[in-house]
Amino acid sequence: MIRLKIYAAGVGLVMAFAMLGMGELAARTIASAIRGDLRPFCYGSVELHRLLFEDKSEILRKQGTFFSVVPATYDSLGGALRGRYFTFKKPPGRRRILVFGGSAVYSVTTAGTKSFPAVLEHLLNATDGSLQFEVLNMGEPGANSERIRQIQQDGFQFEHSLELFYHLSNDFLAPAVIHSRPELIVSKVYNSLYRMSVLFSSLQRLVMKFTKTELNEEDVNRLYQRYRYNVEEMLKACQERNIPAVIIKQPLDLSYISTTDSRYRIFVNVYRKALAALDELAGQYGVGIIDATTILHTSTPWELSHEIFYDHVHLTEKGNAIVAEIVYRGLLDLQPEFSKMSSLKVMSPVRTDASP
Repeated sequence: MIRLKIYAAGVGLVMAFAMLGMGELAARTIASAIRGDLRPFCYGSVELHRLLFEDKSEILRKQGTFFSVVPATYDSLGGALRGRYFTFKKPPGRRRILVFGGSAVYSVTTAGTKSFPAVLEHLLNATDGSLQFEVLNMGEPGANSERIRQIQQDGFQFEHSLELFYHLSNDFLAPAVIHSRPELIVSKVYNSLYRMSVLFSSLQRLVMKFTKTELNEEDVNRLYQRYRYNVEEMLKACQERNIPAVIIKQPLDLSYISTTDSRYRIFVNVYRKALAALDELAGQYGVGIIDATTILHTSTPWELSHEIFYDHVHLTEKGNAIVAEIVYRGLLDLQPEFSKMSSLKVMSPVRTDASP
């Protein structure tokens, strides 16, 4: 009798997995037919590659357990930013750059010393050990453009000579993960299913539609107008204080966003629209712009993107290093005086292959 029950349970389990597999195959086929391409059918291949060929403990960390976030704190003399303390008054002979953005600037996926602002500081400074540049990491995880405008006001307390803006996605696309307790196993399971299963993300879309939490074109257009307005206000604030500003187009990897998710098509459209708006604002206010989006994607083979991106927005240590070099080169073009102060004028071309 016990054997019969075990056999029945085993058969039931096999049938359940078979039905899920058929459902997944059907969902991928239907989604591909609706979209007219094979991206939904191949969805999750990057994440599957990670699971098969990368260190499992590292995979679990990538799926939600990021470095702990330490909020910026200020006192009467200065502030602690990403583990470093800076006085409001800069030391004599130093040039300061403030970098504003969200978690990609803060770099929740690496240690602070491996964030792209920290790597940029290293590239800008001379190799003889002298410190001519300080790059302040003003990134705050989860911050949208409205919050970054507030952080910019904090930044004006610091003496500085240049501001860099590197933010876009938080205004339009919050990650589809469980934020409250990322260390819970349910969070890791949720993230894995979302990144690998078309059936799961399709069901999620139906739930969002049923609960009326789904974004629509009108919502996204309103968010776009807010984003453009806030970026423009930040540029005006720099202009009023005679502080040069540079916009960095934030590169994203859309292969991590489920193509069956209703946000995918809407976000792809607004992402392009927002990038075009940055060009318009840069021209209108006469500020520099560095197209990290185009440079990174044109120099990175698709099969190596998983070495640069943790997900659609966050970068790996290697990705941060590449973006820092792109920004460094862009600053040398936009601010020729940097070349006179830095001994790192001649560098090898940007490399995105797997070689060290």
